[in-house]
Amino acid sequence: MSHKDRDYLLARAAQEQALAAQASDEVVRQIHAQLAHEYEVRANVQVITARADNDVIGLTSGGDQSS
Repeated sequence: MSHKDRDYLLARAAQEQALAAQASDEVVRQIHAQLAHEYEVRANVQVITARADNDVIGLTSGGDQSS
């Protein structure tokens, strides 16, 4: 996943969080909150997968946990 893709997913998560905060109906609020969570998970899963792939092929050092 490119940085552009991850940025998009995080932007959508922020939009959904804002919509959840503005929603007056509890069901609508929960739906927006769930969508926000799913966008965040997808963004983070892609980062974790990319890091694991890099570890397998030796692109990251063993002690580097920073990025």
